[in-house]
Amino acid sequence: MTKFAVYGRANCGYFARAQVLAEKLASENSEIDVDIQVFHPNAWQKALKKEKKKGKGKWNHDTSPIVYEELKEPVRYELIGGQKEFWELVKERYSRELTQDEQLEAHDRISVNKDTVGMNDDRERQRGAGCSLM
Repeated sequence: MTKFAVYGRANCGYFARAQVLAEKLASENSEIDVDIQVFHPNAWQKALKKEKKKGKGKWNHDTSPIVYEELKEPVRYELIGGQKEFWELVKERYSRELTQDEQLEAHDRISVNKDTVGMNDDRERQRGAGCSLM
């Protein structure tokens, strides 16, 4: 069983694309599990810092999303990187890419993610700016 963790900011287009790709991959392959966590932009740096501890000081990654693979026996975590590195790994390992329709779905996912973390008004949306929205 392969397990990918995909964590990112609710307002981040890169995260939304990685999120949709991970979900599609898991739905098509029963040997793949995903852990996806959406964070409010104001909580992102704290969450990123916590996740980077799994790399025992070796992970140099400071953007949304962060993607890593959880390996068993012995349990360890391997940093994949961000959306670009995750896409490259999935394309190489599973011959899978997002279709045009799935990329549009990822764009729509940003709104869902914002609602999930309570970014419902314009002030919150403006404060959370800083990541490409596609």
